[in-house]
Amino acid sequence: MTKQTLSILLAATVIVAGLVLLLANSGGTIGEFAGQSTFPEVAGKLDTIDRIEISGVSEAVTLIKREGNWQVEERFAYPVEFGKLVRFIDQLEVAEIAQRKTNRRANHEALDLAGVELAGSATRRVQLHAGQSQLVDMLLGKSASKQSGQYFRFIGDDQVWLLNQKFDIGESPGAWLRQQIIDIDQGQVLEVIQTSTAGEVIKMARHDTSGNFEVSNLPDGMELKYPSVANSIAGGLAGLELVDVGRATSRQWSDAATTLYRCRGGVSFRVLSKEIDGRHWIRIESEVETVPKEAGNVEQGDNAAALDYASLLHPWAFEVTNLSFAEFQKSADDLFKTLENVQAKPSLSGKAM
Repeated sequence: MTKQTLSILLAATVIVAGLVLLLANSGGTIGEFAGQSTFPEVAGKLDTIDRIEISGVSEAVTLIKREGNWQVEERFAYPVEFGKLVRFIDQLEVAEIAQRKTNRRANHEALDLAGVELAGSATRRVQLHAGQSQLVDMLLGKSASKQSGQYFRFIGDDQVWLLNQKFDIGESPGAWLRQQIIDIDQGQVLEVIQTSTAGEVIKMARHDTSGNFEVSNLPDGMELKYPSVANSIAGGLAGLELVDVGRATSRQWSDAATTLYRCRGGVSFRVLSKEIDGRHWIRIESEVETVPKEAGNVEQGDNAAALDYASLLHPWAFEVTNLSFAEFQKSADDLFKTLENVQAKPSLSGKAM
């Protein structure tokens, strides 16, 4: 027998011994529990579950259902991203055991299942309640590296299991907030007036023919960098999403930049934008101009939606991405170029800012 053959046999022996030890620790064969429903208590309980707690080492989030509406407790009862919550509960309903793993406490830390008290751990404790009944209390750990699934164990039980599901959850409350703040298509916007913190005012209105937004108070000696340069500002409220949320009254807005959107149907939205401690915050105020139906105004729209927005937007300050924030902070330098830099192209005339 060659040394190489002997080495291969020795390695194989070590692997087999390891598998035997794993099975001995788990108390059964690898496939013995495969396919078993993991959380039968959750099945059909979407309507009765009223509290979900997710905690980690540094943060925790509590999702509570009040009067039929899910809210994030740590964010002043702001609405939950309901689709994400439903997907999470659906995953729990269909979750099955893929494999039974170790029951040795010494192995828990390597799988991020030692507990949320251990510094640096990525463990998540998940609890689901329906009234006074606790349906689930477990620790979620690492995702499997060579299989599709995630390790978990029940609180008070050292036995580790591999699920056939991976859960997209986080301990940060921001991960569960309803993402969309407002969605006003650019086609609904008629006019935009942007005022910088320095008092610089840029007035933009939709051109009837081209559909582009033109600057009505373009300074003498300047022109737009390109015809559609102002369109992105007009589309600033389309699909606008948050990063985090806070109370509007907890921040000072007197020195904020403002962007006023006048829309079809006599609806207006005023966005106040301000950088605070390196984070990008906005506040949105809405107004509805009452337009008599008999006036036959072609711009008459559905004001009910705007009134709904007013109740949803008024109390809040929203942290947004740098990209979204930039649309509410544009200046003349972002939109205009001087005629000296081009070959005497004609420009719109207007009152200087």
